[in-house]
Amino acid sequence: FYSKGKTQGPSTTSSIFKDKNGVGADVTYTDEAGFSFAYPKGITVKDITPVDSVTYTKLSLQKGKESLGIDVKDTTAKTIDAPSGATLSGATTLGGISAKQYASDDILYTMAIDAGILYVIQGPKDGDFWEETQNLIASTFSFAGSAETTGGGAGAIYEEEEIVE
Repeated sequence: FYSKGKTQGPSTTSSIFKDKNGVGADVTYTDEAGFSFAYPKGITVKDITPVDSVTYTKLSLQKGKESLGIDVKDTTAKTIDAPSGATLSGATTLGGISAKQYASDDILYTMAIDAGILYVIQGPKDGDFWEETQNLIASTFSFAGSAETTGGGAGAIYEEEEIVE
């Protein structure tokens, strides 16, 4: 289900998502690691995944001099610990997986662990564009083969594949 190595990048799709300024988030990034998410037009997505045995994806979403990062990698941790200097600020979901949000003075984190995989989205805590972008990514994060839910903006339902022989 998950794959390390990339050949596919962002694709433009029609989207109904709007940030608080009414700017359409009409670009969807689809990753070979098995997930996708929407983000606002005008952001550049760079795949900076290192060649190692634990990282599925490392992305940098950039606009101007600021950026937001997305990391997906193997972990042995069973629970999420608050990043240094950050405190719990909320909860959300990533593709149906329970996620926690932490905030420091200048960084907002969205973190989840599922099936030995750690998902981290981190970016500037600016009370505006980057926080809205992070919330948009979290709310539209979905896994390949998952069924989208209706209403509430809950994202998608995470369903593991099962092989019956």
